[in-house]
Amino acid sequence: MLVSPQRRFLPASFGKTGSAAQHIHGVELVETDWAEVAGWRLHRLLDAGFAPTLAAQLATVPGLDVHALLELVDRGCPPELAARILGVCTDDRP
Repeated sequence: MLVSPQRRFLPASFGKTGSAAQHIHGVELVETDWAEVAGWRLHRLLDAGFAPTLAAQLATVPGLDVHALLELVDRGCPPELAARILGVCTDDRP
């Protein structure tokens, strides 16, 4: 159940995962080139202060929430720790 900023309950169909978002007419899905996505991710991570090696590793992890990484760093979390918090192994340890 979702609650609006005014403390009102919102219908379950509200938000980006609700049925309203899934049935937008006139919108065409476009296949994205993974290399372009990885390049964008790399630049964002480098701009946020990630070391080049770590940024390159993280940029190519499918399914990794880069926005969550950036938010953690924005809140003062060191990049290496942010990666560990999100479950990304950044070295040879299991």
